[in-house]
Amino acid sequence: CVAGSYLAFQGSASNNCGLCVAGSYTSASGFTTCTPCISGTYSSGSGMSVCASCGSGQVAGGAGLSSCAKCAAGYFAAATGLSACTGCVAGSYLAFQGSASNNCGLCVAGSYTSASGFTTCTP
Repeated sequence: CVAGSYLAFQGSASNNCGLCVAGSYTSASGFTTCTPCISGTYSSGSGMSVCASCGSGQVAGGAGLSSCAKCAAGYFAAATGLSACTGCVAGSYLAFQGSASNNCGLCVAGSYTSASGFTTCTP
């Protein structure tokens, strides 16, 4: 079987190959099972020979995923291939989702955030 597929039963004819499902891959021929994509990566279709890294501003928080998720407002992912977003630190905020860099704004005088991951400051 070619990369992106597997042979489910030893001794089967090579035309009895199955395609790896989305979220998994085989990198070469001769595999009997597909490997789940690791955290921070994904494969969106069947028959993939490699998993792709999530772009900045997105994460894949577990193994075997078929897509990446945008970071929620209050969080960012400044690099590719991450499994978790980073929250804006206390005293700062980020109002939009999918931020690819630390665009957290500082709270103005007289307002605050008490923890990380806030979308607005409290007066």
